[in-house]
Formats: sequence, C-alpha cells, structure tokens
Amino acid sequence: MTKRGRQDGGDDEQSARNSKRVQGNKQEELRKKEEELRKEKEEELRKKEEELRQEKEELRKKEEKIRNDKTEAMWKLHLEGEIKEYWQDVLKDLADQEKKLEKEKEELRKEELRKKEEKIRNDKTEAMRKLHLEGEIKEYWQDVLKDLADQEKKLEKEKEELRKEELRKKEEKIRNDKTEAMWKLHLEGEIKEYWQDVLKDLADQEKKLEKEKEELRKEELRKEEELRKEELRKKEEKIRNDKTEAMWKLHLEGEIKEYWQDVLKDLADQEKKLEKEKEELRKDWKGLRERENHISWKEITRNRDAVGYMEEGNFFCLDGSFWDQHSSGQGRQRVLYCRKCFNEQWEFIKDRVCKDGSLGWILGPPGTGKSSTTMSFIQSLSMEEGWMVMCVRLWKWSSVQVLQVDDGVLRIADLPRNGAEEMLRWVLREWSQGKKKYLVSLDGYQQDVHDLALSECMWWLHKDRENRRVVITTSMSSREKKKIELDRMEKVEELMVYSWALEEYQEAIKYEMFYKSVAGVMKWSLDAEESSEETRSRDVESKYQIVGGSCRHMFECTTDQAIQDLCAAMDSVSNFTTLFEMNVGDLSGKYRIGNQVYWTFISRFVARELAEKLGESFVRKIEQLPGMTENPSLRGILFEMLFFARIGRDPGLQVNLRSENQAESEQHDDWQRCSVIPLEASEVQKALKQGEARLCLKPLKWNQGGYDAVILDSNDKLVRFIQVTIAETHDLKLRFMYECLQSLGIEQGGTWKVEIVFVVPKENLYKFRMKRVEDEFILKQYGWTRDSQVVAMNSRPQG
Repeated sequence: MTKRGRQDGGDDEQSARNSKRVQGNKQEELRKKEEELRKEKEEELRKKEEELRQEKEELRKKEEKIRNDKTEAMWKLHLEGEIKEYWQDVLKDLADQEKKLEKEKEELRKEELRKKEEKIRNDKTEAMRKLHLEGEIKEYWQDVLKDLADQEKKLEKEKEELRKEELRKKEEKIRNDKTEAMWKLHLEGEIKEYWQDVLKDLADQEKKLEKEKEELRKEELRKEEELRKEELRKKEEKIRNDKTEAMWKLHLEGEIKEYWQDVLKDLADQEKKLEKEKEELRKDWKGLRERENHISWKEITRNRDAVGYMEEGNFFCLDGSFWDQHSSGQGRQRVLYCRKCFNEQWEFIKDRVCKDGSLGWILGPPGTGKSSTTMSFIQSLSMEEGWMVMCVRLWKWSSVQVLQVDDGVLRIADLPRNGAEEMLRWVLREWSQGKKKYLVSLDGYQQDVHDLALSECMWWLHKDRENRRVVITTSMSSREKKKIELDRMEKVEELMVYSWALEEYQEAIKYEMFYKSVAGVMKWSLDAEESSEETRSRDVESKYQIVGGSCRHMFECTTDQAIQDLCAAMDSVSNFTTLFEMNVGDLSGKYRIGNQVYWTFISRFVARELAEKLGESFVRKIEQLPGMTENPSLRGILFEMLFFARIGRDPGLQVNLRSENQAESEQHDDWQRCSVIPLEASEVQKALKQGEARLCLKPLKWNQGGYDAVILDSNDKLVRFIQVTIAETHDLKLRFMYECLQSLGIEQGGTWKVEIVFVVPKENLYKFRMKRVEDEFILKQYGWTRDSQVVAMNSRPQG
C-alpha cells in the first residue's frame, strides 16, 4: 500500500473514532438529562406522596376530633341540667361534618388511585423505551413490563371496588332519604305534595342507580371475557411455537424422528382441545349475555347486628328480608325458637356438610322449620371469613328464586320456570370464581319436579368437591329410589326434622321476645295484664288442635287462614289412597315421642274432617297401617274419627247404654244420622231454615274441655253435649256449655232439654268416672242436674 493510501486509511479511522466519541458524548449528555429528569420526577412524586400523607393525617385527626366531640355531645345530652336542644343541634352538626369528611376521604382515595395510574403509565413508557435501547438487558425490562401489567390489573380492581362503594353509599342515602320522606308524608303540618314529589324523585334515582349497577356488572363480565380470551390466545401462541420447533426438529439430521412425530400428535390434540375451549367460551358468553338480559338482581343491605343468638341461646334472630320480603307474620326480623330439632339441624349442616363435606339431605313434614333453620345457618355463615353462601328456593309451579349474601348485601333474582336450570348453571359458575369455600342450599326440592335443578347443583359440586358444599331441604318423608353404593360414593347424610310438640310451642311463648314477635298473628295484646301466661298457653293449645305440629300455620297464619289452607289441601287430594302413606303435604306430621317416631295426621282437625268426608272405611284402613294402633298420639284421635265418620252417615251411631247393674243385659240406643256443620249461630240458623231437623255441631274452639260435639234436635227440643274420650276419667267444665246455649239462643226454663253424654270405648263403659265439675249450678236453669250419661261406642264395625 502506498504512503498516500495509508494516510487516507488513518484519516478514516480517526474520523470514525471522533464520530464515535461525539456520539458517546451525546449519549452521556442524554443519560445525564434522563437522570436529572428521573430525579426531578422522583422528587415531585415524593413531594406528592408527602402531601397525600399529610392530608391523610389531617383527615385522621379530623375524624378523631369528630368522634371525641360526638362522644362528649351524646354524654352531655343525657346529663341533667344540660340544654338538650343545644346538644341535639351539636350532634346534627357533627353528623354533617362526618358526611363531609367521608367525601374528603373518598376524594383523597380517588387522587391516590389517579397518581398510582399516572406512575404506572410513566414507568411503562420508560420500560418500553429501554427495552429497545442497545446495551439494555431486555429480559429485565420484559419482567418490569409484566410486573407493571399486574399492577394495572390490581389498580383496576381497586377502582372497581371504589366504584362499588360509591354505589353502595348512594343506595344507602336513597334508602334513608326515602324512609324520612315516607315518615314526613304522614306527619301533620307537612306539605304532602312536596314529599310525594320527593318520593317520585327518589324513585327515579333508584332506577338510575340500578342502571349504573347493571353497567358496572356488565363491565366486570366484559373484562372477565377478555381475560379468558387472552389466556386462550397465549395457549394458542405457545402451541404454534412448539409446533414450528417440532416440525423443524423433525427434519434435522441426528434428531429422533419418532419422538418429534409424537410431539406433533400431542400438539394436534392440544389444538383440538383449545378449539373446544374457544367454542365453549363463545357459547358461554353468548348464552350468558342472552340470560343476563333476563336476570334482574335486587340488592338489599342487611343489618348484621340483628342476626344471631338471643336470650342465652334460646332464640335466633335473622333478617326477615332474607326469608320472606312480604311476610305478614313476624315482619322484617324473624325470631326462631331453638328447640331440639333446630340445634340438631345446625350441628348437621355445620359438622356433616361444611366440615366433613357430605351431601346433606334434610327431610321432614312441611311447616316444621327446616327452611328457616337452614336460612339462619346460612346468614350466620355468610358473616364468617372465607365463606360464600347461596340459597336456591324451589316451588312446584312458580319461578326459581336465587338469594346470595356477600359482605352484608343480599342479592335476589327470580329465574323463570322455563329454562331456570340453564340459567342456574351460569349463576353458579359466575358466583364461584374466587378462592373461597361455597355453600349452596337447595330448598323445597320435590322428586320428579326439580331433578334438573338438583343435577345442576351436583354438577357444580363435583367440579370442586374440596371447596364446595350442597345441602338439600325437602318435605318428602324419605328419598325414593335410594342406591346404597351411590350414596356411599356421594357421601350422602340424612337428617329428619320432626313436627312440633305442644310442649315446644308452650315453652317458646313463655319468652317475651318470641311472644311479641308472633302476637299479631295470634291476636294477642301486647299489654301484659291482658295476656297472661295462662291465656297464651290456652290459646296455643286451642290452635294446636287445628294446626298440629306445623309451626308455619301456628305462628305465621291466623286460625282462619290455617283452616282455609288445610281445607284447600284436603280438597286438592285427588287420590285419597295416598293418605295411607302418611306423607301428603300439609296433612301429615311426624312426631318424636321419647325414642319412638310416629307418622300421623297433622292435627285433630284434619283427622275429623277426613273421617267425616271419607267415612268409616277410611278410619279402618288407617287402623290397619303398621304401628298405628301403638301410636299414643293417634289412639284418641282414631276414636274421635270413628264417632264423626258414623254420626254424619246412615245409619247413624249405635251406642251401648250403661245400666246401674253391670250384670244386666246390654241395652242399645241408635242415634240417627245428623248433618255435621260448624258450631256457629249463623250456620245453625241457615241449616234449620233449610229443614235440617238434626244437626251435629263441631266447636270452633278445641280445648275448652267441655265437649267435642253438640247434637241439636229441633223436633225433640234436645241439646246433647258430647265428650268423646278414651280416658277412664274426665273433668266437666260447664261454663263452656252455658256459653254455647247462650250463643244458640236456647232460653232458660223453656221447653228445651239439655243432656251431657260421655262416649267411651266399650271396655271403659263401667270403668269411666267423672272427676271434677266446674260451675256445677250454672246449667240449673236449663233443668240439668249433676246427671251425665256414659255410653259406649264399639270400635268394631257396626251391624
């Protein structure tokens, strides 16, 4: 190379070095500027954080001062010598300050989230720029971006929670304003038109709020859909990359072709599986959107303080809105008496279902408190950390109601009967997305009617048996078509809940708390002097003869309503042979007496009505059922049933008379058939006008101790009071008979004759004795002395 060439080459190298040095200086200057900007940003951020910290501290001090001032004001308000009006105004002012403080805290929270968002955005911009710079470690900045993406997701959740909290406060404010407006509307001196307009405006606000909540929920669903799509996209990308690598390796020398062929087959299977997942996702979200348009959720904020045990564990109070939004009985708060079956059911759900993971079945007659007891457990469990609860309430013909409880908020949705099972599947799936434990109560299940709903719950349970639980409540007497092996696999456990005993009712009403909660339905006065313990006990005993062991009819219905319901239940029985199975809805009960359990009619009222309606052959079939004659609660009822089955039908009732000398031959008397009607003056007059000469009157009250029936014979001018009993002794309370004669308009000292007759089993004809007579001279004006007849009714067929 010539000298000139070497010189030119040296110049080029020098020029390149100079250029590189200049570029390096520029980069250094840029780096220094970046460092200065970074420090400025950090300093600015530090100052903002310090400002936020100071604002928080100021708000904390404000809150503490308001709390102290409030405590002092409430204390002063109740001190003698203090001006109450002044301290009431102070408390109002402090309440306003609290509201203002809440707004400031909310604004501060929003500002925090806004600054977090700004910081993440700046960090993300810097990380993406660094990722493409030479000399930077790409893997590090990729990890930074992933971490920032996680922070973004977390921030979105915080913003969602803040939005939910805002909506909750709005809802609470509207509810409070509505309560005040409704109260003001009925106050004297208030302008009604103004408060009516206020209520209309609040109704509009409620509608607007519901729309906001619906939009928020749809946004949550949209984000969930995007997340699922992103997961599937990543899966698809990984499969594609793995497939490309496998196909490349397959054609390389030295590679094991059979291995890579197997890899490709496996990837092909993964592709098929992925396509199914994508198709399922499309169907899921399409179906969910369609169903979401039809599922309307109503939210109610519950009062947690009103839930829990009271009176040393003798009662449990639960929010009435959870159980029945239209309750006419115990109202918004429901008070449950913790009888033995209540405690057994709680322990069953707690230990067998929640703890051991068994599939729980709770069986028993209607009206025994199975559902309300399960509801009480659910409400209590919803307040425990880590548990989510849901109740699915089923009816034979009506819609399916879904109730969810989360953080003190009750969500209610009604699913249309047609297609409810599919909608329930999506509700269950959407609800159980978190890492918690879940309990579903399927309430009101009927076999062959709700099998699809049960299948959906079982499918949901099997998806995560470790964290999911199901308990089923049914009024069936037993689960039909049991399979022992399947029950063992499903870990099935059963619990029977028994009908209420009279003693349990009487024990419950001794407590003022429970007494006041049912006083309206029982038509009791809240004045202690007007409603003594004896009066309560007598009223409960009287109603017990009609409603029996159904606490729903006892404490949620008036006596007239209960009679209507029971008569409707009897009229709805199309095939009376099913009555012999003793599991027909509201007409049968299951009683636990000592260690023995007996199925029987729910009450004396039902037994009498059925005997009168179906006759002696029906009574005979009941007697022939296994264990019926050994049932102590049924023996006396069967004897009464026989009396009413005979007296209302031809040829009437044949009785044996008791003579003074037991050795004399038996004498018989034939009581002619009577028309059986309620003992009510208007009904009696109506029947007499229609030409009915002989009537058998059924008393409206059932525990008066005086008589079970009254035979009125207008031709013979005879009033015969009948007491049907299997006992060997009996008291006589004449004041009830006197009241009956007065109500029927029977004149004293007239032409009417009054008789009192005890109808006993044949084996007791000469054993029976009358013990005590109350008000023994009260019927003297009707010509009655202490004479009472004792006759025997043969339990065997007549003829």
